Amino acid sequence: MTKGQFTPIDDTGGGDGVEFYLTFPNGDQWGWQAKFYYSDSGPRLNVGNRKASIKNSLRVACQKHPRLTRWVICTPTNFTTQEQTWLETNLPQSIPKNTSVDLVHWGDSDFNNWLSEPRFSGKRLYFFGELELSLEWFRTQVEKQIAIVRDRFNEMLHTETDVDAYLHALLGDAAFAKFIGERVAFFEGEVGEFRQAVVELDSDKPYGVDWRGLKTTLLSQVERLEDALTEAIEQLRKAHGYLEEQKLDEVRSLNWDVLWSRMEQAYESYGEAVSAIDIAALGYEGEERNRELMLREVQRILHQPRWMAANLMDDLRGVMARLNQISQTDLHLFGNAGVGKTHLSSHICHERLESGLPALLVLGLHFTSGQPLQTQLLNILDIPAAYGWHDFLHALEAAAQAYHTRIPLVIDGLNEAMRYGAFSDVWRTGLPGFIHELSHTNCVVLITTCRSTYREAIWPDGEPVNAGYVFGFDDYSVELALEKYFSWYQI
Repeated sequence: MTKGQFTPIDDTGGGDGVEFYLTFPNGDQWGWQAKFYYSDSGPRLNVGNRKASIKNSLRVACQKHPRLTRWVICTPTNFTTQEQTWLETNLPQSIPKNTSVDLVHWGDSDFNNWLSEPRFSGKRLYFFGELELSLEWFRTQVEKQIAIVRDRFNEMLHTETDVDAYLHALLGDAAFAKFIGERVAFFEGEVGEFRQAVVELDSDKPYGVDWRGLKTTLLSQVERLEDALTEAIEQLRKAHGYLEEQKLDEVRSLNWDVLWSRMEQAYESYGEAVSAIDIAALGYEGEERNRELMLREVQRILHQPRWMAANLMDDLRGVMARLNQISQTDLHLFGNAGVGKTHLSSHICHERLESGLPALLVLGLHFTSGQPLQTQLLNILDIPAAYGWHDFLHALEAAAQAYHTRIPLVIDGLNEAMRYGAFSDVWRTGLPGFIHELSHTNCVVLITTCRSTYREAIWPDGEPVNAGYVFGFDDYSVELALEKYFSWYQI
């Protein structure tokens, strides 16, 4: 939503008067309330206490949302003339005095008209189409593929490596949210130590040194640096909150460039202020034999905030880069034979399905015809003929939005695509356009695996922008893998 921030409400705690609301930059809000009046008694408002229920929802909405300017009541049918008159003349009496709220009704004609528009084709096909993209459908598709590579995948033996961390960031999942939460706690501790260094700078230490009023400028610059670091941590905490609520669009909307520029400027300004001080020229009132020791202490106190800020900024840069991966459309993993590419592909999808989230796995060996990549993919997934590629893509996007997640479309083993006994050119000719189409949605992310020796055959102009490498286990992860292996096989 480009107009503002969209927030759904869980009304199990007593109701909010709205099912969801939109907050504009100026603080004004629009709210929507749904009433599914369609029972044996009919859909009309004069049945039972329906009008009283609507009035109560409006009163609660105005109480809970003082900046409410529009309230939309949604029902499964159009209003009769009498019901529309009631909406316009009677219902406004439930609005508090000195408050202006526009009352709007959406009925079946409104919803039918919107669903007939091309821009809502994905919603129409996802919720009402012939193909039901349920979690069970995704599970069936993934299990069919895993059954073919069962000899290369055992979920119980999976051991995470750096590539797993990359994938968690790419998908913005719960594991990534946990990682960001841990980094927030770490950075808060680091900023606490930085503040201690600032306190030491502001003290009389080391005693006997004549600062000649230089500390005023230093403290002014170091406070700017402290403020910039604190602001960055606060935004990181906000990103963590969005991730926990799976509000990935809000994570993407956070502007890290401005914060980073502010930190860099403050860091450089403090560095320049420190460099301008001639430490050797500072006066010292203590014993001369301690002068050199005291001046070294001066140097430490002056530079300590800068050293600590540099380390903190390096760590922050890495976390910011991880957060930016949520906006990536694709990731292409390369590796030699036997390093676990197929195991990793299967694990990605299996893990998500076990968490109640959708995923798609397709093996490269299924791409055997001369048809376009999109057409072959639809055929492999047994998508009904009534669905074109863009219809299916929009339905996938609607499914991702319904689950508040990104859907990984994993194509494992690009190098196994053969046609007439030779390596297929389906990737070289089809992948660029395929990725471009996916870039129009943030909800579906393409992940491919391929042997490194086939890279040039698919990307003759150089490796793809978003590339990664699977090397197997490092010294730490190999120990974990061996423990799991020995335990599983009871060795």
